[in-house]
Amino acid sequence: MKLVILFALVISGLLLSQSVFAQQDSLRKTEEAEFNEILKFVYQLPPLEGLVQRALEVSALIKSKEGVIKVKENELLRIKNDWLDILTFQGNVGYGNGLLGINQSNLSTDVVTNTNSVRFSIGVAVNLSPSYWVERKHEINIRKGHLAYAEAMKDDTRGFVREKVTNAYLTLEYYRDIFIKASAGFESNRSTLKMAQKKFMEGDIEISIYNDIQLKNNKLKLELEQYKLNLKKNYFDLKLLLGGSVLN
Repeated sequence: MKLVILFALVISGLLLSQSVFAQQDSLRKTEEAEFNEILKFVYQLPPLEGLVQRALEVSALIKSKEGVIKVKENELLRIKNDWLDILTFQGNVGYGNGLLGINQSNLSTDVVTNTNSVRFSIGVAVNLSPSYWVERKHEINIRKGHLAYAEAMKDDTRGFVREKVTNAYLTLEYYRDIFIKASAGFESNRSTLKMAQKKFMEGDIEISIYNDIQLKNNKLKLELEQYKLNLKKNYFDLKLLLGGSVLN
């Protein structure tokens, strides 16, 4: 009975290990495919100006500044066209009765009759107060200043986005070139390591020489992984500036 339980535990452990290895292998393949897409992009970087223009078009910061400008434009337009503050409409209506004289040609005297009537009048008054016009002009100048400030902030934001994209682009170029050189160095040393392994097995070189080559290979591999991480980081930094869309 104990042997059966032990055997079942061993089988379960093996199955679990295979499942973990399968998941790790799948994750590794996914990461490799993702990194290959990154390499495909960085090996043939598009022109910088095109990426800058794309970033300016999708930037949420710039869109927010444009929204502020639209608000300031509407505020200024409202003050300029606010005629109800300048014009006052006045009117009155009256109702009453009175005597109305009617002259008829076949009568020697006028006929007088009692009649009811509705009377109304309407007029427009213009505010000619000097203080009003001075205050209105002052308010318009204030709104113009707010609008000019909002437009200046948009220009500053465009410059900020352009600078961020340029820095990310140049940094990506820098780590791309380093990664290419590091990859070449690692592949060269790996070939040397294979030859050293063969010579060591055949007794042509001492273990100390073989260990030095092995240590150098490990060091180059770690450096390559670091450059790989830097390359991925700067790629995603640039991707974020371009709206998070897939770069191609």
